[in-house]
Amino acid sequence: MNGESVILGNAKSDLLDLRKKMSALILETARQVGELSRHVKPRKIRAFLRTECRLPSSELATYLKFDEKLREHMNVLQKANITYPLAKALTAADDDARREAVALIASGSTLDARDVTAIARRIRQDRYASQDLALAKRRADVAKLAGANLMRLKAGFEASLSGLIDEVDTFIARHMPLPDEDWQPDPSNPSYKEAVEKICDTATPLRQSFEVVYGYDHYLSEAEFKVADPNHPHVVVSKAWHGLNRFAQAKFGSDGGFAFDESKNAFYTYDILNALIELLADKNIQPRTAIQRKPVIAAPYKKATALKALELCAGAGGLALGLQAAGFQHLALFEKDKHAAATLRHNLPGSPVYEEDIRRDFCEFEGRVDLLAGGMPCQPYSVQGSMRGPEDKIDLFRDGVRILKQVKPRAFIFENVRGFNAPVFSSYRAELLHGFEAAGYETDAFILNAEDFGVPQSRNRIFLVGMARGELNRYRRPPRKTSHQSSIGAALADLMSANGWSGAAAWSEQFDDRPSPTVVCHASSSYDSVTNTWAQVGIDPAGIPLSGPTEEEAFAGGPGFLPKMTNAMRARLQGFPDRWKFSGGKVAQARQIGNAVPPPLGIIVGLSVLAALEGVGVDYNAVLHRPIIADEQIGQPWQVAKRLNLNGMMRDLEQDGEGSPRVAERVL
Repeated sequence: MNGESVILGNAKSDLLDLRKKMSALILETARQVGELSRHVKPRKIRAFLRTECRLPSSELATYLKFDEKLREHMNVLQKANITYPLAKALTAADDDARREAVALIASGSTLDARDVTAIARRIRQDRYASQDLALAKRRADVAKLAGANLMRLKAGFEASLSGLIDEVDTFIARHMPLPDEDWQPDPSNPSYKEAVEKICDTATPLRQSFEVVYGYDHYLSEAEFKVADPNHPHVVVSKAWHGLNRFAQAKFGSDGGFAFDESKNAFYTYDILNALIELLADKNIQPRTAIQRKPVIAAPYKKATALKALELCAGAGGLALGLQAAGFQHLALFEKDKHAAATLRHNLPGSPVYEEDIRRDFCEFEGRVDLLAGGMPCQPYSVQGSMRGPEDKIDLFRDGVRILKQVKPRAFIFENVRGFNAPVFSSYRAELLHGFEAAGYETDAFILNAEDFGVPQSRNRIFLVGMARGELNRYRRPPRKTSHQSSIGAALADLMSANGWSGAAAWSEQFDDRPSPTVVCHASSSYDSVTNTWAQVGIDPAGIPLSGPTEEEAFAGGPGFLPKMTNAMRARLQGFPDRWKFSGGKVAQARQIGNAVPPPLGIIVGLSVLAALEGVGVDYNAVLHRPIIADEQIGQPWQVAKRLNLNGMMRDLEQDGEGSPRVAERVL
């Protein structure tokens, strides 16, 4: 370990410990202030905190609001080592932005105050960007109404209502603070008064048009529609009527905020504006708020033009299969090894395979790629490899940075063994992260274990996921664990019994409660630690037989007989489909299998990136309970949406049982 790595490694440990302590102090301060607020009047608390506790006035609002806004999320924030600027931004944010930010933090993402502000701004922009679409949908419905006069009245009303929404949007942008800003609107400002009067003048005549278009029925009161079914058309119309009245009466902004409850004076809860937008949404008048976004997607996810991927060091296609199942189409797959390249060509004939080194120019792909992916050579970082890191001549991470700069994709995924995260490589990782940043990308790094995603093998892999600067706040890590689990006993039961070994059933039952150790690319008994680890699950890892164990082999092995694994068994433990054909001799095949990314991990990480790029969410449990690829699709050209049926898998905002968010954003 060089001197720089030692310094960085020690600093990492010390700084993480300090961050943890600082976070604990912030949360404890918030807890005690919250306890005070339940027993002492707010004015007394403020004076006490300022004078007796010497708490700066600039921090008072944050700690006083913390108990109300974030108390239920204390455990999540403590695990994330929250900073004071982030706590301030979260307490100042509206409910929608705060909910989304906390969900991101719970999933393991690292946020700062700027990210919370960006989320709040995007929520506002997303809502107003939908106006044209909502108006177009509503006008299409108008065409179906009987009577040309009513059609003209309705279309005219909706056009005027859309204009009012534009005016309010402009008012908010110019005269209302963002959640992270400490100033208040000034109602005495001439431009503020003029904007309010303009909105009132627009809204007042719309009330009469509203009654003409929607009838003269008695609308529900605010108390009634708050407890009624929000999807009912009568409720939507009633909410819009009350929202329109608020704007006509100038009861908004500094005088009542934008919530239905005027007493809250809420600047960032846009209930009365959302009520008007909901009215324009679609023919069923479905709710259309910044909280609920789009309904659940119940059809296979597909686009007219698929997202394009460029993959480096593609190997036997584990990552490629997962990415294609997720919805990416490969512009090219680069793989230097001739046997692995042949494997790719056979199983993915519709994807161009370049059998060459990646130490070449990639400028031809600039602007054509949505995702750059690669499983860089792991030997420099593997305990079974050289562990020489960047000093190993086969290390290609620096080339990955160079190619990233040349291709300029929307996102990237680089994968490697857990050893890449070792302290000895701290200096090199810092260099690479700086390289990603210099190329214009923000990066998230996390470790996933394949056994947590239905692979019958314990296999930890580190993933580096990057997106263009300013876009990473859209990214959500996959959940840390899913409900889909398997075991070596269940996975290999039929293969162990295929050649007549009578002990196969007992073997399968004995090891039906655990995954296998990590499948490696060698098949040698010289690694004592590997041999002992595999013996614990009843396997002899030495050698590569062409077929499963026989009764004769078991008899010759005696009471301590341990069956060996064929390449078919190794591939199944990696999560490859049984019909996936590996090229080359048995040693070359074993090397490809051992070096591969398990396809289920490929689809999980691929879908997490696709969700960020496309603004959708994923039900990971549903994904893993279906085949990654149908047998008849192996060896066939890639076709969009046929690799994996995503029916029912794209989900809206919800929380899974493990506490990891499955959050959906606006569908683009």
